[in-house]
Amino acid sequence: MNTEKTKEGIRVVYRSRDAGRFMFLASLMVIVGMVGIWLALDTDVSFKMVIGIFVCSLGILFFGFALFTFMTLLFSKNKVLMTVTHEGIINRKGEVVPFQQMRVLSTDWHTRSSTGMVFKQLSILKSDQTWEAISFYNIVSEKVIVQVVEQYIIPNVADDCKVAWEHRVLSSIS
Repeated sequence: MNTEKTKEGIRVVYRSRDAGRFMFLASLMVIVGMVGIWLALDTDVSFKMVIGIFVCSLGILFFGFALFTFMTLLFSKNKVLMTVTHEGIINRKGEVVPFQQMRVLSTDWHTRSSTGMVFKQLSILKSDQTWEAISFYNIVSEKVIVQVVEQYIIPNVADDCKVAWEHRVLSSIS
């Protein structure tokens, strides 16, 4: 399980095994992209070569960005991705999002930040109409995140946030 109960609250952490698996797969994809470009450059100039170079370049950019972002997480030595306290949610930077400010909660990919396009995040719309995003870097199961949200966050938020969460969860099931 990726959760720990402490005096401060519930902490969502990543496991080293999951981090190693992600690092291996992202590195492998970058290497495959490089080999693909090398093979494409070794063929005659054609439409397939241009498409091959283009696709491999996109793969290198996408997985290279994911790998770089993930490496910054690993080098920080802090395995805690989020803490749920009696006040609200504390992100990796130590910033608190109080329960009473939360209006919409969702787990999704989004275009509000570059990491939101690569990694699924817990997105929080606050009462001042700004978004807070907590990334789990695809190494914590969405089931764990949904369980933490439903068990520890939803009971403490306003009714409109509860309704919005239930609507999003029910619409994602059907």
